[in-house]
Amino acid sequence: MNKIGGTIDLLGQRFGKLLVVSYAGSGGNRGALWNCRCDCGNDHIVTGGNLRHSTKSCGCITREKYVAPNGTLEELLQNIVVDPNTGCHVWQRATNSFGHGALVFDGVQWLAHRLAWTLANGPIPKGKYVLHRCDNPPCINLEHLWLGDNRDNVADMVAKKRHARGQWNGGAKLTNDQVQQIRKLLDEGVLTQIEIAEKFGITQTTVSNIKRGISWGWLAWPNRNRGNEVAKIDQTQAHNVRNYDPFFDNL
Repeated sequence: MNKIGGTIDLLGQRFGKLLVVSYAGSGGNRGALWNCRCDCGNDHIVTGGNLRHSTKSCGCITREKYVAPNGTLEELLQNIVVDPNTGCHVWQRATNSFGHGALVFDGVQWLAHRLAWTLANGPIPKGKYVLHRCDNPPCINLEHLWLGDNRDNVADMVAKKRHARGQWNGGAKLTNDQVQQIRKLLDEGVLTQIEIAEKFGITQTTVSNIKRGISWGWLAWPNRNRGNEVAKIDQTQAHNVRNYDPFFDNL
């Protein structure tokens, strides 16, 4: 195996779209640097380690994935597949964490459904949202899109049950019954919050938040307000009651 400057010689080797054309010296702790020519015509300097394990282009692969076509709706629609069951025009390129199509157009980052609406209808008015009738984030079918304000956006989330709370929320670590068991143990005062946390596989902070009503505050406490018993709440719980909005309670 040939070596240059004590490192493995990669000269003439191909990695994805990159062809190594010359040694570019040492990158210090990063290792050897190599001058590469990309198939797209750009030159790019890459470490040997990145060539062997990750880097496969000058960046053009990522740009091709995200950058929009030349600016017409017809060209944008070349990047979709029509779902025969729903009629959705499903975006086939990059998406964000919420499933919406994501791309760069004219140097600006866009969501694909917002760009489709803009190319078809002009600029989106300030304070308006492009919403989906189909509740399918990667869909850019104009017939499935409509403009609404923030209230419409919130109502749309509620109607489509994306505001789920308690045990119905996908990120919940406890069921409603478990929360009531924790509250009962807190009332009994036999176990410490740390012991309760260990029992249910959660943190002491979570137990404290349940006790103070910060988490699961919407769920009624068990065995409270019986007969002439007066339930007492602290200032934090009182604040939570006064300011409670069920839409934002995702626990």
